[in-house]
Amino acid sequence: MKQFGLELRLYFIMRIRRMAKRLLVAASILTVATNLYLYLTTRRFLYSDVAVIPATETCLVLGTSKTTDGLPNVFFEYRMNAAAELYWSSKCKGMLLSGDNSRRTYNEPEDMRQALLKRGVPGDAMVLDYAGLRTFDSIARAKLYLDRRR
Repeated sequence: MKQFGLELRLYFIMRIRRMAKRLLVAASILTVATNLYLYLTTRRFLYSDVAVIPATETCLVLGTSKTTDGLPNVFFEYRMNAAAELYWSSKCKGMLLSGDNSRRTYNEPEDMRQALLKRGVPGDAMVLDYAGLRTFDSIARAKLYLDRRR
């Protein structure tokens, strides 16, 4: 009787392992398929050459922290360099700087403004959005801002 109970336990353990492997394979396939779908449907919006980017009235610059673990954040620097390059290439006349300002000591829009001023972008070309806690919120507010300006 003990033998039967042990076999039954082993049987369920093996079934659970097989199920876990199948779930892992399915999750992996879903992840790859999702990434492939996103790449194929958005690649026409990705640019590596500023010259081919269509000009627009206002560029949305999404916030990121200026530093990480006390060190300069390279993504912040790349983003500010790209924003300044778009401005100086006449790809946008103005910029909406959207970022987190939820704490008194943390202000992404102001950090971006200062960085762009250092890169020669005039202050009157920038509008600051202090409520950019999430990318989705920033994009929704940018749409509202741009719709009001039209």
